[in-house]
Amino acid sequence: MSSQSQRPGYCDTLTNCRLDIDAGQHEDARMCLSLIMTAVRLGANTLNYAEVTSLLHREEEGGSKVVCGARVRDKISGNSTSLSDKSV
Repeated sequence: MSSQSQRPGYCDTLTNCRLDIDAGQHEDARMCLSLIMTAVRLGANTLNYAEVTSLLHREEEGGSKVVCGARVRDKISGNSTSLSDKSV
């Protein structure tokens, strides 16, 4: 009987092990690209090198205004467009 089998949660048949140590750091560029690729796969439209020039608002019942979109300018071509969605 091995010393491992005497401890709960261990067995004699364990042949491989992986230990991950998280030092609170991650590759933010890869995470960002992964998020963008997932969003595109789920039907989202994406932009790069774009800046928000203004926010679009709609009036809710009761007179309060909520953000419903944004005016966006492509920093490469200079073209502007308005984007909106249910949630911004």
